[in-house]
Amino acid sequence: MTLPSSNHETPAWAAKAVFIALAIFCLLLLTGNIQAQTYTVLYSFQQNGIDGYSPSSRLVRDTSGNLYGTTIWGGLYGYGTIFRLDPSGTETILYNFADDPSVGNPGVGTLLLDSDGNLYGITSAAVFEFNIDSGSFIILHAFSGGSDGSDPDGGLFRDTAGNLYGTTWYGGTYDWGTVFKIDAAGNFVTLASLPKNEGCPTGPGWATNGNVYILLMLGGTSGEGALAQITATGQVNTIYSFTQTNGGYPWLLPTGLLQDKSGNVYGTAIQAGGRIHTDGTVWQFSKNTRTLKVLHTFSSSGSQGAEPYGTLVLDKAANLYGVTASGGGFCSSNGGSQLCGLVYKIDAGGAFSIIHYFVNSDGITDGYDPGPGLITDPQGNLYGVGRLGGTFGGGVVFKITR
Repeated sequence: MTLPSSNHETPAWAAKAVFIALAIFCLLLLTGNIQAQTYTVLYSFQQNGIDGYSPSSRLVRDTSGNLYGTTIWGGLYGYGTIFRLDPSGTETILYNFADDPSVGNPGVGTLLLDSDGNLYGITSAAVFEFNIDSGSFIILHAFSGGSDGSDPDGGLFRDTAGNLYGTTWYGGTYDWGTVFKIDAAGNFVTLASLPKNEGCPTGPGWATNGNVYILLMLGGTSGEGALAQITATGQVNTIYSFTQTNGGYPWLLPTGLLQDKSGNVYGTAIQAGGRIHTDGTVWQFSKNTRTLKVLHTFSSSGSQGAEPYGTLVLDKAANLYGVTASGGGFCSSNGGSQLCGLVYKIDAGGAFSIIHYFVNSDGITDGYDPGPGLITDPQGNLYGVGRLGGTFGGGVVFKITR
């Protein structure tokens, strides 16, 4: 039988999509460790659109299944938004940031949501409180750049009494950053000015019994980072010193540390021969024995991802999930077809597997650069953002059904 001929050529985007699919398939044969999951884009942002552009924060989820986040750009005035995405995928802009230097753009970090419907977050210059129901927006503290610090980054964390804590990248007595507290009455206190060569706090930690625990990008015995305790009197104590061989350069932006029920602390670091922003590790720190265990080291080839930013998340079975901002086999900054980051899992036995590769290519719209990290729902599904890509190029909100 003779098949009918066709004069139609395959569209370039389709050919490229086929190439990407085949490349991913070959890559999976090599790694042999991807797990079947369902990846869904819940919403794609316009590029510089009024619906927001480039989601910048780790999401929070309420009991009705609504997701909340911020975008660093876009919105009515072009300076970022606070948005809500309901379970049907409908996006609503709750607040538009304006051109106000005392407020700034939404920061890259963690949002908090309390039982009264208040969202707490940071901008490049302030800490804010936003009420979801009334639309009330309050600046809890605008940083002056003096003893109170400047450039808050990494988001906020909270103790059991409801006090808010955070860090600044610059400012303070020595201009190496600060650790601050805002109590339930709205009073702001600088807990500590970080000393020279022991600063650059890289994300939120936790607070208990009057002490605050954070990561420092610098400091420790080798100068390559430390897990530090800030006492109620402002003293900075090193709990653990990182080196290039045990985790090196702890880098938690834009989110923070994770603790399990046994008190173990989990985090990520980026290190490789003295250069940051390459490769990286996932580690577990025992507060009881003060020892650190590297759970996974990302390969220099990048086939298993690189730059493991973002807060880790644990499920009920003690499986650990995280993201890398880049890598994935053949991610390239030179244009063309790119794999730009991935979602990974480390199970309770320590086995590493890849959940999803992010692809940036014509005809593939799942977004990329999932830097802020993941959250989970009671069913164990994962949610996150891609800061770029998607149907319109402005980033995405995604869900991984497990």
